[in-house]
Amino acid sequence: MAGIGLAGGLPYEVASAWSPYAGFLAGLATTALLLLLYSIAQGNPRLAPAAGALAIFASLSVFGWFGTVVTAIPAVADWLATAPVPLAFLVVNATKFGSVVPAAVVAYKRGWTRDELNLRIGNLNARAVGPLRWPVVGPAVIVVVLALFLVGTHGYDTKRWCRGCR
Repeated sequence: MAGIGLAGGLPYEVASAWSPYAGFLAGLATTALLLLLYSIAQGNPRLAPAAGALAIFASLSVFGWFGTVVTAIPAVADWLATAPVPLAFLVVNATKFGSVVPAAVVAYKRGWTRDELNLRIGNLNARAVGPLRWPVVGPAVIVVVLALFLVGTHGYDTKRWCRGCR
């Protein structure tokens, strides 16, 4: 449970309330602590089953402080300050892939199978909403969400669309 709490970014979020640098240090310390717990678990036969989870938790804990590091780079910070908010939001959230890459490397290096990772293909042609199926609904949702983020709603006359709104 402690590993999940640490990997979820709680220390990073709490420390970030004080300053981005405190958040960065707390996130880095969290990753270091999880790696220490991983190395302890690997060396102890009773804790060995938890070693894989701790390795994944350590890689997932990277997402908070990695985003802080990337957005603190002066060129990136300047660009984010002038970029449209929806685009900046997408770019900042894309830094979360910084935690997916180490997790994938851990899974690959440990030789975990799809069954061990609980990855299932499933039925891609299953119904999603009413008669609509996922091959139609999935891409439509992606396009609509991206369009809303990139276009935004600040340019629309909401009173024209909302009768009785104030």
